[in-house]
Amino acid sequence: MDILTSVGQGLLDGLVLTVNGFLLVMYFLAGRLPLILSLACALLVALVFDPQAQEWTQFMPGRTLRPGADQPQPQRQHQVLTGAAALLWAVASSLFPSPVPWLGLLMWVLTVAGLLLLPAERVSLLWRGKTFISVYSLALLAFRAYLALLGAASPEAWAAVMGSSAEAQRVLASNRGLLTTIGFWVACFALPAAQVVYLVQRLTTHPLSLLGPRMRPADIVQAIRTRGKDE
Repeated sequence: MDILTSVGQGLLDGLVLTVNGFLLVMYFLAGRLPLILSLACALLVALVFDPQAQEWTQFMPGRTLRPGADQPQPQRQHQVLTGAAALLWAVASSLFPSPVPWLGLLMWVLTVAGLLLLPAERVSLLWRGKTFISVYSLALLAFRAYLALLGAASPEAWAAVMGSSAEAQRVLASNRGLLTTIGFWVACFALPAAQVVYLVQRLTTHPLSLLGPRMRPADIVQAIRTRGKDE
C-alpha cells in the first residue's frame, strides 16, 4: 500500500511540475507576444517578399522576355537588411514596456500590408518599411541611453558649474522632465505615425489598376502580350 501511495504521489508531483512548466512557458510567450509576432512578420518578409524583389531587380530577359541563360547570381542584401532591422527591433523592444512593443508590431504589420496592397511599389516599400523600423529602433536605443546618462548626472558635480547644488538640482530636474517628455513622444509615437502617413500617401497617390489590382506593370504588359497564356 505504501508503494502504491508513493507511486501515485510521484505521478501527481510529476503532473503538477509538467503543468506548471507548460504554464510558465505560456506566460513567457504571452509576455513577449508582440516581439514574437514582429519576428514572424520579419520572417515572412525575408522568405517571401525579399526573394521576389531580388528576382525582379536582377532579372535579365532574353529575346522572348524569358530569363536569359546568363542570369546573375542572386544577391542577399534584402535578407541582410531584414535581418538587421529585426535584430535592432528585438533589442529595442526588450528595453521598453507596453505600448512600445505593440507599436513596433504595428509597423511590421503595416510593412507587410503595404507589400500586399501595392505590388507595383514592392521594391521601394521594402526599403521604406525596413528603414522606418530601423530608425525607430535606433531612436528607442538612443532614448534609452539618454535616460541612463541623465539618471547618472550628479547635481554635486554640476554645482561647480552652476554655483550651488540647489540650482543644479533645479536645472537638472526641469530639463529632465522636458526632454524626457519630448523624447518619449518622438521616440514612441512620432515615428510609427510617420510610417502610417507614408503608407496612406502611397495608397492614395495612384489608383489601383482596374486590369489587375494585384499585378505589377510588367505583369500587365506580359499578360497583354501573351493574352493571358504562356508562350
